[in-house]
Amino acid sequence: MDENENEWPMLCSARPAFASLSERDIRAAIENDHGGNNPVTQEVIRLGAEFLATFKLYVDQHGFETRGPNFPVRCPIEKVAIETIVAFVQAHASSWQAGKRH
Repeated sequence: MDENENEWPMLCSARPAFASLSERDIRAAIENDHGGNNPVTQEVIRLGAEFLATFKLYVDQHGFETRGPNFPVRCPIEKVAIETIVAFVQAHASSWQAGKRH
């Protein structure tokens, strides 16, 4: 197996206007955006959707590894988007597993 085959794919990039924001500012913007209309929230959603689509393609081609997702990120907003998607998937997987047991 090629060494690069074991790496997660490079994901889409944050738009330049958001790349310099700190993780703290990003999380504050999201927490204070009750309607989901803040441009920061919208960028996290866009990145999350792109990341999820890329992840699905990767898993469809390579299978799911038991290792944790350690996606390469270039700025804090990409990190927040990935963490949001991972938390979403974990929450839904947990509730699905709990439903199977009942």
